[in-house]
Amino acid sequence: MQGERSEGDEEIARRCLLDGDPGRLRVGLCGFTISIVDYPLRFPVVEVQQTFYDPPADDTLRKWRANAPSLEFTIKVWQLVTHAATSPTYRRMKSAVHEGVDYGGFKDSVAVMEGWRRTLECANLLSATGTLFQCPASFGPDPQNVRNMRAFFERIDRPRARLLWEPRGARWVSERALAVALCRELDLVHVVDPFVTPPERGRPAYWRLHGPGAPRNSYTDSHLRELCVMAREVEADSVYVMFNNLPRVGDATRFLRIAAG
Repeated sequence: MQGERSEGDEEIARRCLLDGDPGRLRVGLCGFTISIVDYPLRFPVVEVQQTFYDPPADDTLRKWRANAPSLEFTIKVWQLVTHAATSPTYRRMKSAVHEGVDYGGFKDSVAVMEGWRRTLECANLLSATGTLFQCPASFGPDPQNVRNMRAFFERIDRPRARLLWEPRGARWVSERALAVALCRELDLVHVVDPFVTPPERGRPAYWRLHGPGAPRNSYTDSHLRELCVMAREVEADSVYVMFNNLPRVGDATRFLRIAAG
């Protein structure tokens, strides 16, 4: 486990407001980098990663919910929905991959719909407030991919939780206008790293911080002060700031202190 609990972190988390609006700024980690017992004392929200690789058993999810009743959960959608079977992320999946079945890319296939069905079950067990569709860089802004997305979100059962979409790769950065338009059309939250893709003002904000230049890098205090300014300027009802770089515990803790100050 990374990081040690600093005295006062829980109080800092409570005081970490934007413009005096309690709960508007939600700071958390992508993954349980610290124990689930200590986590709610440090941060108010966690993004579950296991549901992307291989969803845990129901009993495990119920245990998480029971052990952290005050914690807000968001979850990553099972990779069957977004990633092709050739993705290296499938190496961490215990379930068998079947030949002749289309995986990923929001395709109209048995595998994709099974991935979504199981994701919904996990979201319900955790009372998740958001489900994150994280796409690989290979899923670019191509016409067929856009058609697949539109058809998928038209046919699925939508949960009460917000649907979050993170397009990855340089092509989507350059096609930001298309990504924003799709999110408005399909009622999705556009997930970005605000240091890479400018966030949209006045819309719900869910930011994933992947590290300055590389996942192993830590954000400087100057970076974190800039991040605080961006969070204030986005003028959204809620701003989720989720740290996904490797030194995320320390960076998220420093960000809480800077925002509270």
